[in-house]
Amino acid sequence: AEEESLVSRHVSHDLSINFVERGEELRAVIGYSSALFDEETVERMAGRLAHLLSAVASAPHRALHEVSMIGVDEIRRLTLEWNGTAEPATADTIVAEFERTVRARPGDTALVTADGELPFSELNLRANRLAHFLVGEEIGPEDLVGVDCGRTSTTVVALLAVLKAGAA
Repeated sequence: AEEESLVSRHVSHDLSINFVERGEELRAVIGYSSALFDEETVERMAGRLAHLLSAVASAPHRALHEVSMIGVDEIRRLTLEWNGTAEPATADTIVAEFERTVRARPGDTALVTADGELPFSELNLRANRLAHFLVGEEIGPEDLVGVDCGRTSTTVVALLAVLKAGAA
């Protein structure tokens, strides 16, 4: 019966956490919208909260930004298991991959923005023109180029051109 009082049958928010004291224990009751969260996600969040609270309690003088929200098991899963791949990394650059796609599908739509659609061949042509201009201005490896074009096709053209010039 006591356990039932800790279960939230109705939630008024998408996600809520209530703490309840039971003697020397502090319990967290998590209520969530099942339309937004699945049980596995909420359990993972609860595990991270428990880890964080335990870490803070064991070292109360540490700054909060120094405390990890994830434990060793989750770090291992994220860095080794989920990040592992059976495929070797290729030595191709983003530019080489893009140009291979341009050769294979020049007329296919590469980009759709508010200012229209752009096929791969046109995107490549515009990026090449700008890249040649940048190289003419002595922009190349080790150079940083700021791009501020808003959310338009010009931004993608500029970013590709910077990469084609060898800059960042």
